[in-house]
Amino acid sequence: MYVAQTLKRFYIVRASWVFGIHGRNFVQTILRLAEQHSSLRVVNDQYGRPTYTRDLAKLLADMADTERYGIYHATNEGETVSWADFARAILAMAGKNTQVIPVTTEEYGVAKAARPQNSRLDTSKLAACGFSPLPDWKDALKRYLRAPDGADAETSGETAL
Repeated sequence: MYVAQTLKRFYIVRASWVFGIHGRNFVQTILRLAEQHSSLRVVNDQYGRPTYTRDLAKLLADMADTERYGIYHATNEGETVSWADFARAILAMAGKNTQVIPVTTEEYGVAKAARPQNSRLDTSKLAACGFSPLPDWKDALKRYLRAPDGADAETSGETAL
């Protein structure tokens, strides 16, 4: 927390389960693997809420226009889900019939990065400080899947983030 100890005016924004048009992410991985396999083993004992980069970027731009400095948690709203639940939602919205086989973190085995079992972030401070909560993650996922090049219906014509 060096930033918070050093500066009086700062924003620190924590997000989790981030997906967007640039870089590799869980949504792209699930869709790619669904093309190669009829079933996927996906962890079912780690929980959080997905965050769409387009929605997060809008929030960050809104924050930059204020002086409501501080530490915030930002994820898309909606129910908390496991990675397996998120994978099922991705596959269903993409019209894929790939089966998701839920497994524990231990059963899954060694991952490239250690993941916390609980990535649930309390986003209530956003509204308390006058910021609009991010849309439901299912809505965000639908928008992303409709136009993964970044030109979703709400923002067509804007530069892709």
